[in-house]
Amino acid sequence: MTDRSTAWRDLAIVDLATLEAVFDAVPDVVFFVKDADARYLAVNHTLVVRAGVASKDALRGRRADEVFAAPLGRSYTEQDQQVLRTARPVIDRLELHHYPGGAQGWCLSSKFPLSHGRGVVGLSRDLRRPNDRHPEFVRLAAAIGDLEAAFDTAVRITAIARRRGLSVERFERLAREVFGISPRELLVRRRIERAAQLLRDSDEGVAAIAAACGYADHSAFARQFKATVGLTPSQFRGGVTATRSRSPAGRRDRRSRSG
Repeated sequence: MTDRSTAWRDLAIVDLATLEAVFDAVPDVVFFVKDADARYLAVNHTLVVRAGVASKDALRGRRADEVFAAPLGRSYTEQDQQVLRTARPVIDRLELHHYPGGAQGWCLSSKFPLSHGRGVVGLSRDLRRPNDRHPEFVRLAAAIGDLEAAFDTAVRITAIARRRGLSVERFERLAREVFGISPRELLVRRRIERAAQLLRDSDEGVAAIAAACGYADHSAFARQFKATVGLTPSQFRGGVTATRSRSPAGRRDRRSRSG
């Protein structure tokens, strides 16, 4: 007769292996299960690629801050620990992710606590391409164009919807059907993209960048940027500067400026 504890352990192994296999078949979704110490137990192939490692075994038993560069990796682990500590899930949070080679992409991320604080299970879905075959695509695209053109002002979604003959409720529903996210999330995405560009490519102060991206409140901008990117604006800028200084071109630029 099989020992009950052994049977349960074998079942858990099978379940994790099955989940990995299921999510290996979904290339635009990152999947993971972590233990009570926020260490990877199960991952799918997409996460292996995004982490820039050779295999799943290179992730198992490690925390995100041991895999991804600081300070971004640290922010992932801090979020895991918060979910474990509070037992409160993170659901469909719009996040800007950084991939190997410097590419960036937007996704909706969710993390759920396992019972009794035993771990965390998470998903991160790449934002899909807009459905340009939707019958309302042209009108919706015009409204989104208005939204993005005014991202650096105190834009009112209600006024944009009205201008394009849409109720706010219909604007919300169509945006989710076609783009996969709400008009407000689209506005946040545009603002954060512009802010990241300015932090990377200019010497403007953080307060000035906040104002240039439509934020009247500098602290509100800092909170939004941290929630979306996983880093404060200063940390993001510092990470970009550190990356440049480690590259041969960055060292040449730095020498030319200091000379």
